Amino acid sequence: MDRIGGLPDGILIAILSFLDTKTAVRTSVLSKRWKLVWTSLPVLDFENVPYSRWKSRIEFIFFVRHVLARRCNSQLVKLRLSVDDIVYSSFSEECMTYAADHRVKNLIISAFTTENPVFIPTCLLSSQFLEFLELNCAIRYTITLPKSWTFTNLKVLKLKNFVFSDDNFDDGKIFSGCPKLESVILCKCAIKGRGELKELEMKCLELKKLEILYWRSPLSCYDIHRINVIAPKLSSFVFKGHVAKVCFKEDLGCLDRVCIDLRYPKWNSAEDRKRWTGECFMTMFGQFCSARFLSLSIDTVEDNKLSTLGESSHSDGRKAKKDSNIIDVPIHLMSYLLEIAPRAESLTVEFAKESFECVEVRSDGEE
Repeated sequence: MDRIGGLPDGILIAILSFLDTKTAVRTSVLSKRWKLVWTSLPVLDFENVPYSRWKSRIEFIFFVRHVLARRCNSQLVKLRLSVDDIVYSSFSEECMTYAADHRVKNLIISAFTTENPVFIPTCLLSSQFLEFLELNCAIRYTITLPKSWTFTNLKVLKLKNFVFSDDNFDDGKIFSGCPKLESVILCKCAIKGRGELKELEMKCLELKKLEILYWRSPLSCYDIHRINVIAPKLSSFVFKGHVAKVCFKEDLGCLDRVCIDLRYPKWNSAEDRKRWTGECFMTMFGQFCSARFLSLSIDTVEDNKLSTLGESSHSDGRKAKKDSNIIDVPIHLMSYLLEIAPRAESLTVEFAKESFECVEVRSDGEE
């Protein structure tokens, strides 16, 4: 007896929405009751990666088109297309067009093509329904960013593997065109090394969360390129990866949490690494005087304990064990950082994830 099949359509659809679309469609063979339930799915999740067991990309494309053709005309809450194999650019554009036509709220596209680039359909560029947008170039230049778009209700924007240049960036209109934007994540992005664009303008008056992860502009452009941020309501900032200049153009009175994990390419000279890391760190950190909770990776602390303050004659320092090694965490550096951020309630130094240890220095001197 099919007890689950006796539930109302709304509950069955909600259950299937937690499954990937391939599995959800397979339920149509269970019984006549299930045959058409999947056609009302508000969430479509298409994934073509090595472990997804598609025989070929042609089979995957055929399946996606079959689902889009048979699905009912109801609003689409979420569409996710993630491919780890080369597909035609027209196929990715076709999926985005379908999403726009069905008033999608959450759109995640990971494109993979080596021929013609993927252009975001015009019908999507002014969507009033889109609230979450994630675009990932599996290969650089796979997706062509427009110079501007207008998403009146977009709250979350995540861009991965994009290279900003004069061709796709016009005075920050991709950010200012989203007046309700609350969260921006830039992952493995860069400013083109040999182009006229030098500064990335990001004006987001409602922005509350900003993450810049593994920035990839050439180190030769460190003194030239910068990211200018105007976000008076920013409450959380995360920076991980290689050095980059991030300048906040307005007071950060709402800033609550800051997390910094600076890295640098090992092939550069120690002197250059020290200069780049120290300058980048202090340029950013000096702007966080209102932050309440500060978190620094142990690599950030070690790279800056000399370059930031110069060599100290004091031997006063706190030592923490990481496996069998002893790592010096100078207390004078911690005190100096807490002086820069007088509102800070805690300053946490985090080790690598595998160590599961941390040293925390509070503003009242407690550990």
